[in-house]
Amino acid sequence: MRELSELNINFGGLPVSRKPPSAEEILEFETQFGVKMPPPLVQMLRYSNGGHPERDTFYVALSASRDRVSVDNFYHLGGDRSCPDSLWFAASHWTSILGLRCIPFASDGGGNQFFVDMNDMAVAIRFHDDLEVWKLASSFEAFVDALEMNDDAV
Repeated sequence: MRELSELNINFGGLPVSRKPPSAEEILEFETQFGVKMPPPLVQMLRYSNGGHPERDTFYVALSASRDRVSVDNFYHLGGDRSCPDSLWFAASHWTSILGLRCIPFASDGGGNQFFVDMNDMAVAIRFHDDLEVWKLASSFEAFVDALEMNDDAV
């Protein structure tokens, strides 16, 4: 996986100051939702527990065209479980839609969910308006490695 500092994850333009989740918090989440978090996702949470990446865009090849999706916010683990930016909140609200072995880890600006499907470790996005799913990458590492700057937003 790429050096996470390349993503320039921030909160309101400042470095994320939220403390990393403890081993106990990670285990409690895994137990509650019956999953084992992929080590690269744990690495991300320990590096930056939530926040907005500047390198946020994943380009998707759709037939003859190219589309993109952008991460607005990575979820954090720990603290207030009712916070909409919390992994606890996202998992509680999306597990029944995504599936029992899926971990939502981020959202785009419209509330669509990026998630890891623990059945095949692939990363996908689920659109809340039509419930369409786009498979994006074969793993969390491949997803992070493919994130680029959105030239239209610069």
